[in-house]
This record gives sequence, structure tokens and C-alpha cells, in this order.
Amino acid sequence: MIAALTGARINVICELRVRDCTDGAFKFKPAKQEPAARRVPIHPDLKEIVERRIKRKGPAEFLFDECPEATTKRPRSAAPSQAFTRYRRDLEVDERAEWKRQSNVDFHSFRRWFTTKAEQAGQLPHIIDAVTGHSDRARH
Repeated sequence: MIAALTGARINVICELRVRDCTDGAFKFKPAKQEPAARRVPIHPDLKEIVERRIKRKGPAEFLFDECPEATTKRPRSAAPSQAFTRYRRDLEVDERAEWKRQSNVDFHSFRRWFTTKAEQAGQLPHIIDAVTGHSDRARH
């Protein structure tokens, strides 16, 4: 839900700590070529989930503490990404051309969906870019 309602990448979601979920906004670490952290409003449909997950946790604890610790070879997001792939396959959601090795449906699809919905809602391009951490209008 966080991916769908923020357009955030899986790795920054998995890195969220309690202190990054304050004052009605997520503070996402910079990812890819983003120059700085960014604040994204917490969607009303996420407030209950966030409140439940931060309850009785200290500021430095992870919002998703069930993610395995990162290693030099494996980020915290690896296990959730693999779980999503298994879930997608179990549901038999697989949009792929015969010549393609991978499905077009992956966790990143939430990011594309968010961007599309924001555009359809008439949000200005620079606002969408600021929320999703794009430096320009390059879309994926």
C-alpha cells in the first residue's frame, strides 16, 4: 500500500524508520540519483497502518522490522521483493511478451501506477517529480 500511495521504491520503503514517519509525512532516503531525502505526505489510507507499525517502537527502529538486515550483497528489500514475485506468480498475474524473460508486472509497477494516477488526477509534472524523486520528466 505504501508503494501504491507514495510512488516510492521498495528499497526506500524497507529502510523507513519510525523517525521517518512523523508529522504526517514519510521522509524517504535518497535513492538512485536523487540529491537529497524527500518528504512525502502520508496518505489518509496509510495512517492506521503506520500508527500500528510504529506503536511501542523507538525512533531508530524500522517500520518494517521483519525485513532481514542488509548485507554487503543483499539489501533489506531483497526478501520483500522476492515475496512479491511469489505472490504475483501465485495469483498468476504475469504480463509478458513471449520474447521477454521477465514479467512487466513487478513491485516497480506500483510506482508506475502512482505516476499514471497522479497524471490522470491533473497533478502538475513538477509535483509528481518531487513526490516520486524524479529529477526530470523521464518516466518509466
